[in-house]
Amino acid sequence: MVELSGKSVIILTKEHYSEHELWYSYCRLQEAGTDVMLIGSGSSTTSKSKGGLPVTVDTRADQISAADYDGIVIPGGNAPDTCGCTLC
Repeated sequence: MVELSGKSVIILTKEHYSEHELWYSYCRLQEAGTDVMLIGSGSSTTSKSKGGLPVTVDTRADQISAADYDGIVIPGGNAPDTCGCTLC
């Protein structure tokens, strides 16, 4: 088992993300002691899932560097196909 306590992970989100893949990953990573940030790929501070569930991001992808984090989670849905950010 990989020790995640003290690690930093970002979860990318954009319109039409899969809410199950985002929130399951978010909650499990937090339970493991990981510092988790929600990162938006566009200029909006919120995104809606395929089912309409909104999420507020902590910051935008153009404001961070992937090299500063230990891991990146890209939830499914339509978001990965249309992300367009420089982190993917």
